[in-house]
Amino acid sequence: MSRDDEDPSAAPSRGTGHRAARGSVDAGRLWAGGAATALVAALVAAVALLVWTVAFDVTPVAPDWLVGDGQDATLTTRFALTAALAGVLATGLLHLLMLSTRGRAPSSDGSSSWSPSPLRLPPSASTGT
Repeated sequence: MSRDDEDPSAAPSRGTGHRAARGSVDAGRLWAGGAATALVAALVAAVALLVWTVAFDVTPVAPDWLVGDGQDATLTTRFALTAALAGVLATGLLHLLMLSTRGRAPSSDGSSSWSPSPLRLPPSASTGT
C-alpha cells in the first residue's frame, strides 16, 4: 500500500513528521520543550556560577530576586532553581499567547500589514524634512 492509498481519516502518527493542525497547540510537545529548556537553563546557571567562582576567584553575592531564602540551599542551587523557574514561566506565557492568538497569527507570506515597518515610511518621514 503506497502512502497515497492511506486512509486520510486515520489519526496522524506521533513520529518525527507529526505536526499540529494549523491553529491548534500541541501542549505535550510545548511543555516537553519547556521542561528541557528549564533543565538546560538550570545546568547553564550552575556551570556559569562554578566557572565564575573558580576561574575568576570571585565570591558571588545573592541578589534579592533569587528563589529560596539561602538557609536551606546553596547559592548555586538557588541560581539553578531560579533559571529553571524562569524557563517554566516563559513556557507558560508562550502557551497562553499561543492559545489567545490561535488562528489570528499573521501570515508568513509578507502580505500582513498589522505591523508597520520603518522601510514602509514615506521618504519625508524617514529623512526628517
